[in-house]
Parts: sequence; C-alpha cells; structure tokens
Amino acid sequence: APNGNAQTNFENGTEPVIHNDTDGAPWRVARIPNTSWKNYPWLHCLESYVQRLVRGWFNPIPDGHCGFRAISQAATGDQRNWPQMRRAVLEELESRPELYRAYYDGIANGIEDGIRRCRWASTSGCGPFNWMDNAELFVFATLHSWAIVVYSQGGRYTVLPVTAPPGVTRPRGILSLHFTGDHWVRLDFRHGQVPMPPINYLWPIYHDPSVNGWDQFFLHERALYDRLNP
Repeated sequence: APNGNAQTNFENGTEPVIHNDTDGAPWRVARIPNTSWKNYPWLHCLESYVQRLVRGWFNPIPDGHCGFRAISQAATGDQRNWPQMRRAVLEELESRPELYRAYYDGIANGIEDGIRRCRWASTSGCGPFNWMDNAELFVFATLHSWAIVVYSQGGRYTVLPVTAPPGVTRPRGILSLHFTGDHWVRLDFRHGQVPMPPINYLWPIYHDPSVNGWDQFFLHERALYDRLNP
C-alpha cells in the first residue's frame, strides 16, 4: 500500500536463500540479509525487543500490492512475482470457499469481497479495496504451510494453516510481517528467536483436523513472546 521507502535492503544485491530447520527439513521461507534499522520508517511502532531480535527487514514497493509483494519475496525470493501470489489466493478461494468462509465473516461482504479484492489483471498500482487484507493470510498460511506472525498498530497475532495437504505433518516455516496501517513489511527474526503472539481466535474453532496440534510446534516461540510481554 502506498507509503514509505521502496528500497529492497538486499546487501550487495544478494538474494535471500532457503534455510534448513534444526531437523534438516527445508523451511520454505526465503531469508533476508542482515539489515540495519537506520532507514526503517516505522521504527517507533516496534517494541524494543522486536528491534533487538530482528536481523533483517524487507520493504516492498508501495504500489498497493505491498502485501502480496511481501508474501512473494518470502515464497520466491523476489517481490516481482506478486501477480502469481494474487492468482494463487483467488484460485484457492474460488475452488474451496467453504474452507475459508468463517475467516471472512468479519468483512462486510465476506469471502465474496475477498475474491473481488484479489482479482487484478493489471501490473499497475491499485487502490485500497484491492490491498491484501488480514483474511488472506489464512490462505497464504495454508498454501505454504506457514505460521504467519503479524505485528501491527491494531494488535499482534499469529495465523496458522487452515488445513494441510497429504503428507505434510508440520508447519514449514514462520513468516513475520509488520503492518503499519497502510503498508506491509517483512521482518526476519534471528533463527529460533521469534516472539510469537497468540494464535488468532478463529483457528482453534474452524481449522481442519489435518492440522490438529500444529500450535504445539511453537511452544518455544509462544513462551518467548509471553516472557517479553508480561
């Protein structure tokens, strides 16, 4: 969404790489090179412990597609692939609407608005109606088997996958985002030091049995958050 600085923060032009978890399984979230807070426009919005634990950040181009750009950078290492992120959400919502309907209930016209919001055939910038909404995070979490951590002005929360494909028995990464109110930015915490806010209240009620217990994979991260937020 329109706001801020469009710098990429890639040192010496290097691209982020996929890293391995301690069990050797690939985490499908691209890393970000170490980045200084010096040029971060919203530093005053982040708690001191977040500033201390984040090793890098990525500020997408502020053209209205910033949320999809942030997801694209995490999924592919390149924010320019944002159109396929939009298409992926659109196809998922159109093919399995009942899976996500409850997560869109708080939006005026529900999942139908989500579908309309993700439709965008042009590569030009878009207005507020077509910006990525919080509800789309449930779709991205499901498509990539991610836990998505959000720090924002309106609150802090974690989104988990709604369901899992056959053979996937655990989350495959943690994506952290900062929402400034009208712009999405990626945060990359130091490995094993992600302070994870509470799981969004809708997940325990509506998730599919295939992801039962996935919140238990993040007891360390949840405990870290609670310790830093007594």
